[in-house]
Amino acid sequence: MEEGQLYSYFVGAAVKRLADGEINPRISNQHEFNGSKNLKKLFGIEELRQKKVKFLYLSDGNDFEPVLDDGFITWYDARARSAERTGRTEWRMYYQGNDAISCAEIGDLLIIAKQEDGEIVIFIAGKNTNVERRLLWLFNGSGVSLESGDFDFIDTDTVSLMEQLLELSGIDKKITTEDYLDIMLKEFDGKFPDTTTMSKFARETFSKKTFDNVDSSLVAYVEREEGLFRTLERFFLRPRLEAGFDPNFPDDFIQLALSVINRRKSRVGMALENHLEHIFNENFVLFDRGKVTEHKKKPDFIFPSIGSYKDITFSKEKLSMLAAKYSCKDRWRQVINEANRIDIKHLVTFERSISIDQTSEMQAHNLQLVVPKILHESYDVEQRNWLMSLEQFIDHVKGHQAQDHL
Repeated sequence: MEEGQLYSYFVGAAVKRLADGEINPRISNQHEFNGSKNLKKLFGIEELRQKKVKFLYLSDGNDFEPVLDDGFITWYDARARSAERTGRTEWRMYYQGNDAISCAEIGDLLIIAKQEDGEIVIFIAGKNTNVERRLLWLFNGSGVSLESGDFDFIDTDTVSLMEQLLELSGIDKKITTEDYLDIMLKEFDGKFPDTTTMSKFARETFSKKTFDNVDSSLVAYVEREEGLFRTLERFFLRPRLEAGFDPNFPDDFIQLALSVINRRKSRVGMALENHLEHIFNENFVLFDRGKVTEHKKKPDFIFPSIGSYKDITFSKEKLSMLAAKYSCKDRWRQVINEANRIDIKHLVTFERSISIDQTSEMQAHNLQLVVPKILHESYDVEQRNWLMSLEQFIDHVKGHQAQDHL
């Protein structure tokens, strides 16, 4: 993500600070922005009457959630009648009052941006806020410099803000994982991070208000992390691949290929566990992760705790276990012996379209498949009634935990 990337989606922008006479109703009731040099460059000397525009006011906190409202502007020459006689012009932009502009204060940042189709978006950011500095960084390249400042805001919030503003501006541009490369190189000191760090970073690329349910959040987290990982992997592998391999030493190529494959397999499994752990914590589910049950067996998750599992007086009907395998294939059989006290084992997977024969065999071995709801459609209709979503599984274990506290 290069500095000024947001600006590249507009044909021009004018940047200024709001002055007393432009925003303070005690001084002026005209609702007008002064026609600065940059505004004149952006709109020229042709009047624009009653143009509908979007107003966005941004401030820190609340995940940078903007106040959004529609309004109208008029670009006109206040001295048009006397211009021929005096030779003087006085361009102003009249704006209609709205919820977004009512939040603005003297000294706030004002950015008036024009899209290729002529549509206009007016951004206002609170003075001396983090979101203001991020907005300046994203619009750097507009040819206007307000302060030199520290615009080193290549972080997940900056990219999320850019994605949000593009969407609200009506620009159909999806942020890709490639946009996070510079951020990751800085955040991870130019190295591959451990899986816990990468998983946390992947979740932070989303706004807290992005998801409606735990199933969609799990899928998004895992897919985003996979994309980020592949982006970082390509960056580190490129120099080695471009250098090529000596055909006389094929083992060098084989060793690299095996290293890449093994790292991919291990990381996607750990990523799934990491995001499940986060979701369980977010939903106040009691659990232990990676604890030994019997004979060195380690289920991925035990509910409500390994202590309860090992307490023979604790009702086994209130115990649950969950294995996590991104793709299960024949590996599901490993799960059925991981917790002897628990009759019905649960396995969460992203595997699509498992055959009816295989799911029937799972049922015969008291294995319940947990699949994110969005993936259920890849299964036959007769299988879907049996499948459990992640939300249903969480309700299941929380129901047992609620009974335990009665």
